[in-house]
Amino acid sequence: MRINRTGKLRELCGERVLFLRAKNVADMTKVLSFNETSNFLWESLQGKEFTLDDVAQALTGTYDVSDEIARQDGEKWVNQMKELGLIDD
Repeated sequence: MRINRTGKLRELCGERVLFLRAKNVADMTKVLSFNETSNFLWESLQGKEFTLDDVAQALTGTYDVSDEIARQDGEKWVNQMKELGLIDD
């Protein structure tokens, strides 16, 4: 998997916000607010090929979370990012 270049992560009023580029002129730009963990994963994985195991390892290496919970949460995050078109297989 790889994070694609559909979105740009920026800081806005102290919040980490992802601006999603429109696919055509009629679309409006969408904005997605990231929590601390989403921001960490985005920054850690951007520009790299990664697997679900890599996501889980990033979580367990930074947060006090079990392997099982990290894998479940990582899978949930990946699926949400895929639904938004932000991760390519």
